[in-house]
Amino acid sequence: MRNGSELDLELALGVVNPRFVKADWLVGINGSSAEDWGSNMIDYNVIEAVAGESSAYVLHWRKFKDAESGVDAEQYAITRIGFNEDGMVNFVAELEEEELWYRQTGWTITR
Repeated sequence: MRNGSELDLELALGVVNPRFVKADWLVGINGSSAEDWGSNMIDYNVIEAVAGESSAYVLHWRKFKDAESGVDAEQYAITRIGFNEDGMVNFVAELEEEELWYRQTGWTITR
């Protein structure tokens, strides 16, 4: 709900099957720059990245202009990348502060 208006959403989930190896992903993170991010990105920070044999975790923060409302919003996220025995990525999971983002841009979530 936003400004008294409701929007019905229907979501479908699909299988994500990334085809890159751990080294590619780590190079991508290490080589990130402001020019590589979306045009709505105001600022970002990779706070911490930790990698082991079978997974890597990245804590990151971003400030961006919400495309729908035009309001500046901030969000922290944790990304977890899992690797199989061959070093191939077998899953990517992300936990974001979406509720905070929605509230900053005027949305509320109801059932």
